[in-house]
Amino acid sequence: MSMNELPSEEQIKEEVESGKYTTFRKLLRQGIGTRTQGAFAEEAGVSRSTVSKMLNLPSIPRPDRSTLEAFASRMFSVSYTDLCYACGYPKEDINDIAAKVRDAILEGAVSQRGSLSQSGPEDFLDTIAMLFLPVSCTWRHWKAEEKDIPDVTGEHKALYICKWNYGDYSCSTFLAVGYSKTESGKTVLNDIRADSSCLLPIFRKSAEEVHAEYNADLACIIEHRRHPGEKSRETILLESLFGGDDQYIQTEIGCGFYYHETPKGFDQYLMAHAASFCTNDENRMLYSAWTGGDSSADEAFASFFENGGDAGTGAVVAHILSVETGKQFRYICKETEDGPDDSAVYCTEGINQNAPGEKLDSTLLKAVYYTASELGIEKFGQIYHRTVHSMRSDQVYNTKEFHYEFISKN
Repeated sequence: MSMNELPSEEQIKEEVESGKYTTFRKLLRQGIGTRTQGAFAEEAGVSRSTVSKMLNLPSIPRPDRSTLEAFASRMFSVSYTDLCYACGYPKEDINDIAAKVRDAILEGAVSQRGSLSQSGPEDFLDTIAMLFLPVSCTWRHWKAEEKDIPDVTGEHKALYICKWNYGDYSCSTFLAVGYSKTESGKTVLNDIRADSSCLLPIFRKSAEEVHAEYNADLACIIEHRRHPGEKSRETILLESLFGGDDQYIQTEIGCGFYYHETPKGFDQYLMAHAASFCTNDENRMLYSAWTGGDSSADEAFASFFENGGDAGTGAVVAHILSVETGKQFRYICKETEDGPDDSAVYCTEGINQNAPGEKLDSTLLKAVYYTASELGIEKFGQIYHRTVHSMRSDQVYNTKEFHYEFISKN
């Protein structure tokens, strides 16, 4: 769904005022793709309950921009701009954000001027980032000859790049740092400048070669974080489904039943197994609120989850089965609008994942049978559930650099 396909501003305004956020929910489901709610939430750095509530509650409060940015950072078919539009936020000019970053760096430099550091300029920059910058950033020292670095107050000078992301953009702000050394070897910050002189010709040429924008006055190069036009249709399709990182699909075999929606027999089932659900104070409060209020089961248990699964009434059923069988059941769902839905409540304990023909444990199968019968679910037994895993680049090491990384991290 592109900006050209999104509803009018009037319709978005109605969705925001009513709290329904229909367009936002569609974009969220599209951006999640075939990942589970739990997997996506973990990747985006938010709680599973946050994602579940946004998808399942009848009305929701407007998501914060920071949450939308976290979502967009893990989506490959939905942009931050689209999410903001769907939530009724006015469009922001990235140049205004770049100006705030530049001004914050200069303001931080004033506060740090004359300060001492045991190591080098990076200490001052890290302090500025922590106390003043409105965005998260990383610093990179650009090795340049001293004659090419703009004049700045101090015995020594160095060129640094402040790399930061905002929404759909990846930006680099360039600055010159002036500093001095004391007789004891400590570093003194003298000055920082961030203007057009810091954007050296080599940086401008590189930006032009990749068709990136740059704002000379702000000493900033501005790039879109993704360039769909440079990818094949197949790549775009796969990224919209599975994300852009190296990922692989794994099929889990379990004993349980598919759980596409809350079955008609759920209310009666929960009341009959209330003792198995109310095993702690939090669950007892949820149960009491459900029985004493007007909310449906989907609304009352929209944020309930455990055992690393997804949230909802399926998680309630999984909890009850876990308590009554002593095995770990979990509820994993799929929030996709297209394709097969293999949402399920199941247990993988004692099941050989490499031998799907082996018979299921009769005791476990009997417990699943009684539960499916009470819920009104027609089929049960061996189920197959696909999960998508991302390759963790932070757990992949370079043999030439590992020792340095080990020392620096410890």
